[in-house]
Amino acid sequence: MVKLIRASYEDAEIMSQCMRAAYSKEIFDFDDKNEVNKHPTPDNIRYHIEHNIYYKIELDGAIIGGVFIVEEDEHTVSIQDFCISPNHQNKGYGQSVIKELENIHGDRKKWELTTPVYSVRNQRLYEKHGYMQVKIADYGGTLCVYYEKYLP
Repeated sequence: MVKLIRASYEDAEIMSQCMRAAYSKEIFDFDDKNEVNKHPTPDNIRYHIEHNIYYKIELDGAIIGGVFIVEEDEHTVSIQDFCISPNHQNKGYGQSVIKELENIHGDRKKWELTTPVYSVRNQRLYEKHGYMQVKIADYGGTLCVYYEKYLP
């Protein structure tokens, strides 16, 4: 069973490695640029730990990914940098994380997130959990799908 635990500065290096592995696999598999992925760095993660609500995703005590949420306003949160290391994908952990995030922050009614257009598996996951596509637009040089969901 996966757990969401608030991340600390000490977690940043391992989380960065997990996340870069996940993003690099996706870039290699789906993006024709096949860039070397250097995002996120441990310093990027430490910044977001300090300024947002950042969770490490653990399985049996080992960090397998991360996710943070940005409080956009009193009713809205945005899910950012959600990923699970490649060797732990397609096992239902992403579904568990989304459900847990929504339970923990159930007082927020509007949820937003983005994912690259080539992230078809991510799109299926989000749509399975009720996220609706609202637009497709460029985000920092990558074409992304923007999603929203309203909780009751």
